[in-house]
Amino acid sequence: MSCHQDHILSILLKCGKREPAGLARCIALSSLGIYVYQELTHETFHPKIKEAVTVLLSALRVSTQNFAKYVENVFVNITNIF
Repeated sequence: MSCHQDHILSILLKCGKREPAGLARCIALSSLGIYVYQELTHETFHPKIKEAVTVLLSALRVSTQNFAKYVENVFVNITNIF
């Protein structure tokens, strides 16, 4: 991965963890879900994949139903590749 991609990934991880705006956080979680899906399907296994999965799993504990439901759908899609 290039330096730019690593920087974008760091921003997405930060937004997925701490972004107070619901729409921005959903976009970050969506992007992280796509990132994890691509890493697993291409078997590249970037070092931050574990952190991305952790961020997605922590979104399941959020009291907002929309976040939890969306992340649940992301994991369903990820498991369909295997």
